[in-house]
Amino acid sequence: MKSITDLVTLELAMSEQDEDLLRELAETLAVHNIQQYNTLHKAKDGFADNRCWKELRRKDGMRIYRERSHHNGFPSTPSLLLLGTVEGTLDDVMYGTVATTDEAIRIKSTCIQDGIIDSKVLHELVRPTVEDPFHHTSVKWRLYNNQRDYVSLDTTGIARTVKRERIGYSISHSVAFAQIPGMEDTHGIERGNMSVCALYLQKTPTTVECYVRGFFDFHTQNEMVNTMSLQAIATQWACFARNCRCALMKKLVWRMRRSSGCTKTLSLDSDRPTLAQQPSAPIRGKCALCSRNFGFLRAHYKTCKSCLRHVCSRCCSKQLVCVVAPDQRSVLEKKRSFCSTCLSDAANSDALDVAREELASSKAYHEECVANAQEMARASRASFVQSAVFRCSQINSRCHIDRKSMQRPKVMRFVHLLPEPTISKQDCNMLQHLADTLAAHNIAQYDTLVVTKDGRANPQRWREVRKRGNMRIYNERLLSSAQCPATPQLLLLGTIDGKLEDIMYGSVATTDEAMKFQSACTKDSVRDSKVLYEIVRPSFDNPFRTVAVKWRLYETRDYVSLDATGIVRLRGQQQIGYSISHSVVLSDIPNFDETHGIERGNMSVCALYRQKTPTMVECYVRGFFDFKTRNEVLQNMSLQTIAAQWSAYARKSRCALAKKLSWKVRKNCGWSSRSSRTYSFADDMDDFISPNHRQRPSSSSTAPTRCHVCNKAASFFKFIRGTCTSCELPVCSKCAVKKTVVALAPDQCTVLNRKRSFCLPCLIAVESCGVMSIAREELVDHQEKEELNSDGVRLSSMTINSSCYSSLASFN
Repeated sequence: MKSITDLVTLELAMSEQDEDLLRELAETLAVHNIQQYNTLHKAKDGFADNRCWKELRRKDGMRIYRERSHHNGFPSTPSLLLLGTVEGTLDDVMYGTVATTDEAIRIKSTCIQDGIIDSKVLHELVRPTVEDPFHHTSVKWRLYNNQRDYVSLDTTGIARTVKRERIGYSISHSVAFAQIPGMEDTHGIERGNMSVCALYLQKTPTTVECYVRGFFDFHTQNEMVNTMSLQAIATQWACFARNCRCALMKKLVWRMRRSSGCTKTLSLDSDRPTLAQQPSAPIRGKCALCSRNFGFLRAHYKTCKSCLRHVCSRCCSKQLVCVVAPDQRSVLEKKRSFCSTCLSDAANSDALDVAREELASSKAYHEECVANAQEMARASRASFVQSAVFRCSQINSRCHIDRKSMQRPKVMRFVHLLPEPTISKQDCNMLQHLADTLAAHNIAQYDTLVVTKDGRANPQRWREVRKRGNMRIYNERLLSSAQCPATPQLLLLGTIDGKLEDIMYGSVATTDEAMKFQSACTKDSVRDSKVLYEIVRPSFDNPFRTVAVKWRLYETRDYVSLDATGIVRLRGQQQIGYSISHSVVLSDIPNFDETHGIERGNMSVCALYRQKTPTMVECYVRGFFDFKTRNEVLQNMSLQTIAAQWSAYARKSRCALAKKLSWKVRKNCGWSSRSSRTYSFADDMDDFISPNHRQRPSSSSTAPTRCHVCNKAASFFKFIRGTCTSCELPVCSKCAVKKTVVALAPDQCTVLNRKRSFCLPCLIAVESCGVMSIAREELVDHQEKEELNSDGVRLSSMTINSSCYSSLASFN
């Protein structure tokens, strides 16, 4: 029977930018899963809480649970959890987990019986090294025995906790590639989606704690079918208890190869040693270990496949050995005899040393080392030439320094130095998938957050650093019991007055002007910003769904991040809004550290909003920050600065009100069909009013005599000079409210703040107006504007062509 890989071509070509995105996704998944493991609720016996998890399986000190259905807003994605311990060391578990080639995956599947019937490594992103032999990242394809296949990003490695303890991880996260289509129509194989993370921590010198969490997206919403699928996956998860067995088998195979002088392939055709493996000394009549006589016929002796010594049946035992057959497709399973000494030595040997020795002896590793050395030599020569050219350019430009300094503007705009990145369709799909993954992980992390009875963060883990209104900002304490990377992080908890749609309306910014408008309203300390690339634009059905790559400049630090906003529905038809900013690396975007002293920062911030009461929104913000310095004082100062900037989250409703007021003014003046979504109007609000609608009384004779709200008449000495900016009707001082309106100057760079008067009826009408209808109307206006601009471009090109034609005609 032919394999699927023989019938279907599975090839994956990937650019360097795609590889960087996948490597970053792997690191992000590792950090999020370790953090999720640290916040897991456990019972007193160390197992899962029965109120949240239902036990499905129990085998070899491990328990497998299925998450119970809740109505508290947790995502409806089916989830499994495994908790328990494994006998052995962390290096043994990781040595049995790592599989870098197609043959290694088949051998591992045969040994641990994980249900995989076919597999292939599609693309390698990070290869193991002698210094770190367990760190491997690749894209793999797997076919299980339940007619379901997966294309996943797999990564393994060992991280360090705050206490400098080693924690191993093995992650498989589904990814989609247009080059690897589904096989459901051709072969009846369903393409599955999953995200599984296994973590291992040395609990005692001979015991390893095991934690596995998996999310599975089935194509059906039938509860019975989902339950049956989870039961089958839970049965397959028993393989996590056999990783140490796989490590022992790999150690024995390595000892057999080393003793036979062959480090590539191994034959298991016969239980007797081959001619190359025959010992030089003749067969003695006694066991090499216990000196027991074999008897007259010597029929009861065995040959250890590792040391090739002859031992009796009491001093040896049979162990399962798996190797790849000569056809490189099937796996041979044979039980071979090993003496007790070799078994003990193999079990007690350091798996890390074995992995390093095995890797160092491979031919592929030697070729890679030679290629890296040649690349480093070429890079060093190129760097020398580049530095020489740079020194020459510095010498030649010294005479022009004074002239350039005189022409330099006071405030330099870095947006002019930012090119538009070239992102392929496949990169866009990967970034969109990364945004969805971050949203799902952060929502799950939010649901597992431990809070006190009054809704505040646990003081044993979080230290309050700032309080503003109903919001509190916390800094994570460095506890000795924490099992997470030492990445500085902040947490914000609190409430905002308003509705969820208003908060999301104030959070969405799809253009450069909208980002400046938002920064001026919320005062988030952003000095300059730019939308580098739009991946997902708002739609009429979902006007708050956006995914884009943005650049932001703060005082001395800038960020290039993947920003995503949207509203998702959870179980129970409850809505939760999210706003995510996650740092990404793009080769097209330059770094201003060496040229302008602007440090490129790394961060991952997620804000979640949920309607707590009809007039109150619950706010949750969590952020991770990677600073270049390891100085605790500098890190605390940076966190204090960021905590002060986080006060902007309390002003999202204020930003939404300012945007609605601008929309109301535009609509009343008849400018809605030609205006921008970003409210770009001039210094005075009169420039925003259409000349046909502008009403400016020039003298007291034409001044209004009564307020249109309270009908109050003007006195002899006092005129009613106030006019509502929205409806342009006269209003007295008691019926008018001044609101700050933020607008862009005609240069499209400067942000102007002006206080304008609005009457109470207009203000109440704006506050009660539905945000969804406003966002959709602005979306339609923006699309009409883009169509008009495209028509103008076509018309100008036609005019140029016609003028050229007339010139040619007159010339002829």
